[in-house]
Amino acid sequence: MTQGTRNPKTMASERYAWLFYVAVFGIFWVLVSPYILGERMFMDGLYYATISRNLAHGLGSFWNPHFTLTLFPAFHEHPPLAFGLESLFFRVLGDSIYVEKLYSLLTLAVLSGVVVSLWQTISRQRHYGWMPLLLLISVPVVGWGVCNNMLENTLTIFTAASVLFFFKGESASRWVYFFVAGVMLSLGFLTKGFVAFFPLSLPFIYWMMMRNKSFGKMTAETAIMVAAAVVPLGVLCAVFPVAKESLWQYFQQQVVKSVMTLATVDSRYYILGQVFLESLPMLLLAAIVLGISRLKGVIKEIGRSQIRLSMVFVLLGMTGVVPIMISMKQSGFYIIATFPMFALGLSVLLYPVVHHFFLKIHFTSWAVAWLRSMVFVLLIIGIGLSMYLRNHYTRDYEQIQDSKMILKDIPENATIGICDELYKNWGVRAYFARMKNVSLDDNLNHKHDFFLIKTAVCFDTLAGDYVRVNLKTTKFKLYRRR
Repeated sequence: MTQGTRNPKTMASERYAWLFYVAVFGIFWVLVSPYILGERMFMDGLYYATISRNLAHGLGSFWNPHFTLTLFPAFHEHPPLAFGLESLFFRVLGDSIYVEKLYSLLTLAVLSGVVVSLWQTISRQRHYGWMPLLLLISVPVVGWGVCNNMLENTLTIFTAASVLFFFKGESASRWVYFFVAGVMLSLGFLTKGFVAFFPLSLPFIYWMMMRNKSFGKMTAETAIMVAAAVVPLGVLCAVFPVAKESLWQYFQQQVVKSVMTLATVDSRYYILGQVFLESLPMLLLAAIVLGISRLKGVIKEIGRSQIRLSMVFVLLGMTGVVPIMISMKQSGFYIIATFPMFALGLSVLLYPVVHHFFLKIHFTSWAVAWLRSMVFVLLIIGIGLSMYLRNHYTRDYEQIQDSKMILKDIPENATIGICDELYKNWGVRAYFARMKNVSLDDNLNHKHDFFLIKTAVCFDTLAGDYVRVNLKTTKFKLYRRR
């Protein structure tokens, strides 16, 4: 991609580019306003926040994270790097529910910086970096991941950074960039495991589509990235046996079970449908822009080099999607890390058209004032909505309110009894653990000071040992031992 003509109109679009960045932030805040400040979170995100909080309080260790005494006393479902990073925020900021929200928002901010830097590296047009950001935030699962403290928030920083350093290496012809690109994937592995390695396909895809270097050079770049991604992990396991054991437990519990036994979908092609559904908003935006450009005759400005580079990012994104089909355990948020690639691919395609339209905009003082006003109104609406909707818990409202009320009577770090019917209520386990580090024990032979029930099932035989605590709860009843 070549740099645009430096005429007064181009310079004006650069001068006011910050308004479009702020507008993207405002749009994002409006989109996530019903959820971003609320206490309800997806169960996985609650688990991750609890584990990070526990780590900050000295419960568990980096290589042996701790959830509760009765569920995942040693949590090895994922590698621990994200928990370690998030625990730093709990150490500094305390235990507020907004700590994990802030961490997630900061991961998005860092990712945005990486995406803009990547855009500048491939286009030399930093003032258009808002384009891939706009397309990225239009993907519903991206905002959902931020609101729910998902591991993919941290993972995506490392995978996108790896792609950034690869293109810096291509631009500067310096091998050190390919080494750093591999190290980023090593950190990605320590965040979410093998799914972090999909950018290792980038040297081959870039060579195949662009044909601007030899096969031997592509092979050397790939070898450097692979070595830099794998060797640090091998050294880590060799030097620290506890790291080796932790990662082995992750491999057994998450990878092997996911491939061999676990199933959450009926078809291996489910993930392909999720890619399409989640990408619909950005595809619709792209279709509108390209449709208008076709009517205006601008579409001829899209060259073959732009199409090839666009395909590099699209194919790269797909290499992060297709391997998930190996397992029947699939979910839409598994592929969050691929959407920056799809957004960049579409942006490469749209840039000539958008740039053409921008050259036709007259940035008069009146137009700039109007645009500035609209941007700040958008921000105010987003912030106002998020404040107004922060206590709208939707389906978890009663469970959260009951948990808060019950936990006032239970000491920090306590263990309480529950019936079998609550054993698989992962949500109540998560809220009790996140709010006060309370463990739930379904072994009726253990006589705890408190007992939690939903109905009278299994409690009848224990009723003589407990007296009900008078609380105005809706879903649960709390009993205290006589």
